[in-house]
Amino acid sequence: ASISSVAYGNGVSVAVGNNSGIYRLTSTTAASPLIGFTAVDLGDRYIKLSWQNVSAQPAGFILQYRLVGATAWVTFGNILPASLNSATVTGLMPSSSYEFRIMSIEPGKTSGYQALPTPLPVTIKPIQEWRRTYFGSQENTGDGADTNDYDHEGIPNLLEYAFDTDPLLANAYP
Repeated sequence: ASISSVAYGNGVSVAVGNNSGIYRLTSTTAASPLIGFTAVDLGDRYIKLSWQNVSAQPAGFILQYRLVGATAWVTFGNILPASLNSATVTGLMPSSSYEFRIMSIEPGKTSGYQALPTPLPVTIKPIQEWRRTYFGSQENTGDGADTNDYDHEGIPNLLEYAFDTDPLLANAYP
């Protein structure tokens, strides 16, 4: 079975399946827990989360995240299909730390949330920070592209970065 939506309230969760089945999810009956819940910082505001499902009757997953210190959790997508074993969360703020948790869903059961043991910081590469400082974006495109010469003095941005010169002002060769 696959789940298309979930509603929460009064300590009870109700999930609606794509095949019109309705599942009542409570914490009194536990679904099989996930194993190997891990995260990898891919840089540039992306975190890849992975897990292994050991359930005999998987219906899906609920993946949530929040900034450290925030009270509200953000649900990633809706209900993730049971066939997934990873997801990439995008659009995270650089130089911030996030908490992640995931719940396994089976017909009539949930596993309860399993959290990563420690918050995961989102890193930004030094060249991305440099681009953001000078060009307002950390992306390697437009004025901030590595091969662009914004100030038209013959030194592309990548060399301006390497020699720590100002890419907005024409410089003498270092």
